[in-house]
Parts: sequence; structure tokens; C-alpha cells
Amino acid sequence: MKRTIKKTAKVALNVCIKVLTELGVRDRLQQRQIDALKLILSTIATDCDTTLDSLCSVTGRARSTIQLHLAYLVEHDLVMRIGPDKGGYWKLNDEIIQS
Repeated sequence: MKRTIKKTAKVALNVCIKVLTELGVRDRLQQRQIDALKLILSTIATDCDTTLDSLCSVTGRARSTIQLHLAYLVEHDLVMRIGPDKGGYWKLNDEIIQS
């Protein structure tokens, strides 16, 4: 069953992108890195069952680069992985909306 974006996911996505932009400036990320991270967040918000391969095709980046970007997003609590690599899904962190 595919999960689709809901109203709370749209709000979470907007907050995540705002936080990401602030983090990118603080961490001195290049604009193209921030853009790729935003695209990954948008894809996860739209389809939380997305895979590394689909993220690679959406962003046009290598698999290892996507893994680094996802690690960055997880490290900064913007997304989390629920369940195993096979059968699990990505979730935007709804808790940052309340902070």
C-alpha cells in the first residue's frame, strides 16, 4: 500500500526545508547540496516507501552520495527510518514542528 502526502506531511516538509536551509548555511553546504537534500525531503514526503534507487534517479546523484545525504538528514533529525531496509519506510520528523 502506497502512502501519500498528507496535510501534516506538507507542514513537516516546509519546516524540514526551513531547518535544512538554516543547517546548510551553518554547516557551509554548497547550494547544490542543499537543493539535493530538499529534493530528497520532498520525495520522502510524497512517497515514504521510496528506495535509494528511486532517489538516485530523481536527483541524478550516485547511490553513495544519496546515502551520505540521507545520513546527514537522519543525523540532524529531519527524517527517520522506520523498520528494516527491506519493508521499512522513511518518515519526516513531525516532532520538529512542535519545537
